[in-house]
Amino acid sequence: MSRYCYDETQKIIRQKIGHQTLGITVALIIINSWIECNYDWAQPIAKACILLFMPAVYFSTCTIIKNASLREGDSFASEIVCFSIFSILNFLSFTSLSTRVGVYKALVENGKVVDNTSNLLGAVFFGYVAILLLVKWAIDKRKIKEEKILI
Repeated sequence: MSRYCYDETQKIIRQKIGHQTLGITVALIIINSWIECNYDWAQPIAKACILLFMPAVYFSTCTIIKNASLREGDSFASEIVCFSIFSILNFLSFTSLSTRVGVYKALVENGKVVDNTSNLLGAVFFGYVAILLLVKWAIDKRKIKEEKILI
């Protein structure tokens, strides 16, 4: 058995949240198909990223808050650093194009959301997860400190 594994409670929580996330994803796809009947609002990659952004944020938020995101032995510090680096790289990728063509044109072109939006959404998502992990780490550290004081 691997040194890094989820315990049974974490697996159950992740499965429950995964089913809820699947429901959100299906609902968003149905709403998108209704909109698509009348109006093509985004390029394919941007559309996929936008439709997956909300379920990914929901899943990440719930698993982090309910202590089902990190396996036993994983450290908050390494996860925070990785997500921060991914956020910065996505943001740099977005800004490199937006400085060449302008911010509005980097997001919307001919009334459609363009594919470069996926870089901005990636930066927002990874930054959000890094901040959420940082907050969760601080809360856990504070709880440990309070428990030591009570003992």
